[in-house]
Formats: sequence, structure tokens, C-alpha cells
Amino acid sequence: MTPNALLERVKAQFVLLLHDETDKLEALLVQALNEYQDKAGAMQQVDISLLQQQEGGISMPPYLLTVISATDTDQVWHETTTKNNKLNVVPTRLSSPPFTVDYLVALSEFDLDNDELPRTATGMLQKYLKVLIEIPNTEREIYMRTASDMPLDGLYSLSELHDRKKQLEDEMELSANMLLPSMILQ
Repeated sequence: MTPNALLERVKAQFVLLLHDETDKLEALLVQALNEYQDKAGAMQQVDISLLQQQEGGISMPPYLLTVISATDTDQVWHETTTKNNKLNVVPTRLSSPPFTVDYLVALSEFDLDNDELPRTATGMLQKYLKVLIEIPNTEREIYMRTASDMPLDGLYSLSELHDRKKQLEDEMELSANMLLPSMILQ
């Protein structure tokens, strides 16, 4: 699913979407991608064969933010290098190729129309983007109802929405905290 497809899915969840300006929704989408990238992180994997390693590595994976780990088939850790737009593994004489490199992805650099989001990120991104849209949407709905002397029944309060936003941010951080120690123990 592309970032814009995710945005469309979230927009479809609203019965009344008052905060529907394209540039503002795109800004909230980018904010959600940045927040997820910074708090939880999206990880991808690439393999490097012995031949590729000997030939200087592979082309830098798109959107590589930082390398998390590089292991061989025996789960032995290896250092990596990034030279001349190539990613490579530094082997030892006991290395057992192929090598698997885990890395964090720069979601904020994704093409919103064409790049596919990691499947592991879409659920949390969808929840977080929804609450980011709900906050200004609810502000507008409160203003509209107040101006029309309509009751505010059935609306979340802004403090409830901000609490939900904070809760989702904490969940993102928790998911990152669970991921990183498990990688250290490999």
C-alpha cells in the first residue's frame, strides 16, 4: 500500500470530513510517516551473496536510513561499509555467507504515490494518521455545531484526541524498544 492509498483508506473512515484540503492532509500524512520513522522505525532486509560481497557490495538500498545489523548464515554479526553508493559486509575468515543486512527505512522520503509502505507499519500508521486528521476535523466540527447552535453530543473532546495521539506515540516507541533489544541478542 502506498502512503496516498493509506491516506485514502483513512479518509474513507470519516462520516463527515471537514478537514479535507489536499495540502493539509498530505502534511498530516508526512507528519505520520516522520513520527513513525522516528519513534518505531520501519525495518527492511537485504541479502548479500559471497560473490556480491567480493565484488564490492550491492547498490545502496533505496531509503536506507541506518544499518541495524548484518549477520551471516551462522548468525554471526559483521560490520558493514557504505562506500561509493554501495553497501557491503566486512567478512572474517570464519564468515558463512550469504549475509543478511537489516536496516531502517527513511519513510519520510517515500514517494507518496508509488512507494509501498512496509506491511508491518501500515496498521499503526493508519491509526496514527486517523487521529492526526481527527484533531483538526473535530475542531472544525465543534466550530460548525457551535455556530449552528447544534449539540456537541457524540464528538470526542480535543483532550481525548490528544491523549489518544500520545498513547499511539507511546505504542510506537514501545514497539521500537521491543525490536532493538531483540536484535542485540541475535
